[in-house]
Amino acid sequence: MFERIFNKLYGITGSYSLSLAGGKLLDALQQLLFQFRLQRVDRHTQVTLTEAESMELLQSLRPYDPEDLKPALTDRVAADPSIWVSIIVPAYNAADYLEECLQSLLSQQTTYGYEVIVVNDGSTDATGEMLAAREPDDRLVIITQPNGGISRARNRAMSVATGRYFLFVDADDALTPGALEQMLTEAERTRADLVEGNYLLLESGRTRLGRPLHHHRKQVDLKQTPETMLTIPGYPWGKLYARHLWDDLGFTLGLIYEDTINRLVVLRRARHYVYLPEPLYVYRLHEASLTHQSNSTPKSLDTYYIIDRLIGENHRLEIPLDHTFYRLVLKQLGSIFYRRTSGFENNVREALLVMAKKTLQELEVCRPVDLSQREKLLVRAIEELNLPLWELCCRHDE
Repeated sequence: MFERIFNKLYGITGSYSLSLAGGKLLDALQQLLFQFRLQRVDRHTQVTLTEAESMELLQSLRPYDPEDLKPALTDRVAADPSIWVSIIVPAYNAADYLEECLQSLLSQQTTYGYEVIVVNDGSTDATGEMLAAREPDDRLVIITQPNGGISRARNRAMSVATGRYFLFVDADDALTPGALEQMLTEAERTRADLVEGNYLLLESGRTRLGRPLHHHRKQVDLKQTPETMLTIPGYPWGKLYARHLWDDLGFTLGLIYEDTINRLVVLRRARHYVYLPEPLYVYRLHEASLTHQSNSTPKSLDTYYIIDRLIGENHRLEIPLDHTFYRLVLKQLGSIFYRRTSGFENNVREALLVMAKKTLQELEVCRPVDLSQREKLLVRAIEELNLPLWELCCRHDE
């Protein structure tokens, strides 16, 4: 809750200290309101659907078979020692912004070798013609494929990428000057698995600084302090990934919320993480890039399916399930679940709550003993199948 309030105030004022003070005050008021509502919530309401009935209902709205969603993990080409990073750009109907994006990538002043892989994902606008008309550049690799979605496009690019690192850039975004040099210098110096910086928000021709995760450079051993993963944003763009983090792994096909793989799988394979406070990425805000995903369409059910799928990926890759993973999944089953599915009728939300309980039961072996009071309340709501209590917990954490 505090983070959401802080972000809103920071976006309005641009002042860290003012946003911090205002955020603390409003958060305290929200805490009092939460306690008041908690006393009034019905603690005895319980969903009566069985797991079988719940899954049948969800499947009737959006069929789900994990075996159909596996990415084609074909043998990838070997890394080229001269290529430090492969910049991966999926492009679908990106003609309005792609040239600006590519200019920011190909004009990077750096001592490190790099390649830019653009996947034209079945565009129906002038994206293909724009790419074909570009002057030849040894650093630029262009792939054209039938439309298959952003996951398939990113996976295709990774299959031919030769860099020691991967960097995902959306076709309507850009890198700031010198970004590659900064990230790769840091990666080489620290042997980091993951490097990211702050970003700029570009809207209507004006830029503003995104909220920094930290105000100074930060280097973390994620194996020693795994709770840091709870604070790392889940989006893949703008992050410099060591190649090995994506070994035998790709974005899930056929589901939305594909970026969930970043938190639930990829970060858990990393060890050394470095954050740089300088803005290294430009994220464009416009109608097409804003998340206006409905919270009541069948695709919204993917918010459960993707969790189920990625728990399976952890088992397949033999990544040990630990306390941090439990907390990551719990967050997904809380406010994120609620935000994406709040438009459904009660029976659908009840079915989702039943499946959330099943998920937590599967993860009981890695349940932390030091859950916060708010986390314990959320777990209780899920385990008791108490929809009003679950909704109250989720709304407060929104």
